[in-house]
Amino acid sequence: MRTRLPLIVLALGMALLVAGCGQQPAPATITTLSPSAATLPASGGSDTLSWSATGATDYALAVSPGTGVKVNGAAYAGAVDLNTSTSATVTLPGNTSSSGVTYTFTLTASGARGSTPTTKTVKVTVGAAAPSIANLTASPASLTAAAGPLSLAWTGSAVTDYSLTVSPSAGVKVNGTAYAGVVDLGTSTSASVTLPGNAGSSSVTYTFTLTASGGAGTTPATKTTTVSVPAQIPEEGLWVADCNTNSVDYFAAGTLGSTSTPTATITNGISCPRDLAFDASGNLWVANQNNNVTEYLAGSLTSNPGAAATIGTGTHPAGLAFDANGNLWVSSEGSNTVTEYPAGSLTSSPSASQTINLTMPEGLAFDANGNLWVLSFYNSATEYTAASLSSTPSVGATIRNGLDSPMKLAFDANGNLWVGNLAGGAAVRYDAATLTSSPSPAVSITTGNSNNAGVALDASGNLWVGHQVSPQGVDEFAATDVAGTGSPSATATIGVFQNVQQVAFNPPPSNLPLH
Repeated sequence: MRTRLPLIVLALGMALLVAGCGQQPAPATITTLSPSAATLPASGGSDTLSWSATGATDYALAVSPGTGVKVNGAAYAGAVDLNTSTSATVTLPGNTSSSGVTYTFTLTASGARGSTPTTKTVKVTVGAAAPSIANLTASPASLTAAAGPLSLAWTGSAVTDYSLTVSPSAGVKVNGTAYAGVVDLGTSTSASVTLPGNAGSSSVTYTFTLTASGGAGTTPATKTTTVSVPAQIPEEGLWVADCNTNSVDYFAAGTLGSTSTPTATITNGISCPRDLAFDASGNLWVANQNNNVTEYLAGSLTSNPGAAATIGTGTHPAGLAFDANGNLWVSSEGSNTVTEYPAGSLTSSPSASQTINLTMPEGLAFDANGNLWVLSFYNSATEYTAASLSSTPSVGATIRNGLDSPMKLAFDANGNLWVGNLAGGAAVRYDAATLTSSPSPAVSITTGNSNNAGVALDASGNLWVGHQVSPQGVDEFAATDVAGTGSPSATATIGVFQNVQQVAFNPPPSNLPLH
């Protein structure tokens, strides 16, 4: 009996030991896991995760996605050991997309040795970025009274949809469809718009409002741009550049010869205007003595508009002319140059595309064949052939006879060349057939003033001559009189000026080589 009792005790001990080895330690339990904010704004920012657990000896935190995330101030590079802390500060990056970004945080709690770790997850969303429109542009930026097509283009971010409104809307088309209210453009970043012509007496300004919508909870963004369609130029009128008054005066055709009161006057941006030219869209360009050329938009010319564009030129610009391609040629008497500025860049600080050197150049004009004629104050009129103007301008003809400090020139409907002489008291005509053979004047009109400057012809062939000094007026000579010889008397005089530099008609008579 004594021998069996120890064996029984040993067996019972072994059984208890085996039973103890088969029992697992209790795992840690995460009872709560929550952020201080479940949603952050698109700018991101800091959030605090807090939790509670039982039986935990260590915590680790994982984040997905992890790019740009910080945990307790350190850039996230994998699961972060938090020891026994029951909170962590996380910093989430800003969101530039049109949809929210959701971050998943997985907390792992480890318990006693041998126990299985447990996990719990929580999500934090960084909201969608607010939509924005960086720019909205119209091309072309200005139209003629005939209006027509233009393109709108824009860029944006965090946008899910664009829409466009137009005001006024009568006659407008968007992407080829008559406008009937807000146009949904989807995610397109451009639209084609067609505007109707303007037959009224004042310009019409169209306002385009682009709305960009973004993700849920964001506020739509808007941006506007405007395009003006000028009024039809009313009736033919005379425009006069007066250096002393720093103005350009307009006389409606119906008032010529009956009044010395201008219908309208432009003074904004004008400083001793030396020459005038109208482009094919009816915009007025003025050569100012203070080294620039300014543009004034058609449709606003009778309301003393501000300059729509300014070109810095050579010293003392004195002459302007447009060629058939819309390129602007400018003579600068102080720089002794004639410069071409390309049509496509006239409103955006253009660079010269061609330069001719000539001593003290004054007026410019193109003949019907596209040849450029340039006056020099030192008594010459030089022709540069059309074919050479795009490469190396070459001289085709030179006129000297009958010139006496010539200032401005113009071609009539028959191709005859008219020149206003500052000295000598005459406006002279050179017949078309003789221009290339060193001609003498066929006609010399004594105007009674020794300071002729501007010359222009109207649609009826009447000649208008401006004078710089007393009497500082503009005289009209009838077409029937200037067609012959002799010294006809003026049929009309406008005498309100102080120093006339140039005269011009707009719209340009269709029978003259004006572009």
